[in-house]
Amino acid sequence: MDDSLFEELIENSWRRRLTPEEEVQLQSWLASHPADAERWEAESGLNQALERLKPVVPSSNFTAQVLRLVELELLAERRAAQTPGLFGRLALAFRMRGRGLAYAALLLFASGIGYHRYRENTHHQIAQGIHAFSTVATGTQPEVLVDFDTVREFSQVVVDVNPTDEALFVLLGQ
Repeated sequence: MDDSLFEELIENSWRRRLTPEEEVQLQSWLASHPADAERWEAESGLNQALERLKPVVPSSNFTAQVLRLVELELLAERRAAQTPGLFGRLALAFRMRGRGLAYAALLLFASGIGYHRYRENTHHQIAQGIHAFSTVATGTQPEVLVDFDTVREFSQVVVDVNPTDEALFVLLGQ
């Protein structure tokens, strides 16, 4: 008898009880190979424990559940194989954030142009004021500039309007 016969007897004991002929073959094997007796005791003890368990009825969608788990496992293996390295992760991050960075750069550029134009316009207004003042100052007599404060106060005077004057303005407007 060779080892394959002993293995076949063990596998048969998993599926069913051994026939009397197989029992005789097993006993002769164990008598000639006492080292396999311990393995046989463990296998037969496991078989007896499994026989004492009540049979489990699989659920109606058991096959679908098993196939779904197999599919998820295959997807996980593919994802693990496709995991990018450091360069790939950096490229992905730049692609995902690229649109936001482009908008931020555009906003920054437009803000810079607006600020530059504001400063340019302010300088231009100051230059116009200086130019107007210088033309008035050079073309007039110094006496005109002496009464400058008085002229400025006239432009700031607020005229009180009497209610009767308002009625008169309304009548004139009709």
